[in-house]
Amino acid sequence: MVKVRRAAVELPTGELRIGPPKSDAGFGTFTCRLVTEDLRLHFEIYVKPGAESHVFTGAKGALLRRSNFQRAWRKALKAAEVTGATHFHDLRHTGNNWPGKSGATLADLMQRMGHASTRAALRYIHTRDSRQRFLAQAMSDHLDGLRADDGTEQDGDDEDGALPVASGT
Repeated sequence: MVKVRRAAVELPTGELRIGPPKSDAGFGTFTCRLVTEDLRLHFEIYVKPGAESHVFTGAKGALLRRSNFQRAWRKALKAAEVTGATHFHDLRHTGNNWPGKSGATLADLMQRMGHASTRAALRYIHTRDSRQRFLAQAMSDHLDGLRADDGTEQDGDDEDGALPVASGT
């Protein structure tokens, strides 16, 4: 489990400001077993003991700035043999898209990302044909369960797969 308590923001003037996250929603707890294991190893190797230590620093222990972060990012991409235009923020998008694919609600995503508005969180919610097929099957299964509960006869699909049409006014 990782808890966010403070953040470093590089202002347009170049000043680094360390303080609380941008919004109250930014205070949060993040849990993902694989990521947590990697962060634990990162802490053991790179993070100095103490509450005031920074999680991500440069080679000399200073806070990363946009300029030296980009050098470190390009070096990491090369070492991982990642080609093409891959931006650091793409990790955030992917990391927040996966819970959406796993069935997370909008409220789940907002809490996980530290967003106070639905507008920001909606950027990470996508749909795919496979998800639409999954939802259609889940709805069918739910309706089958409701029919079974109320004693309505279930005779399965018609031979041609057509749905029955309701008649009347």
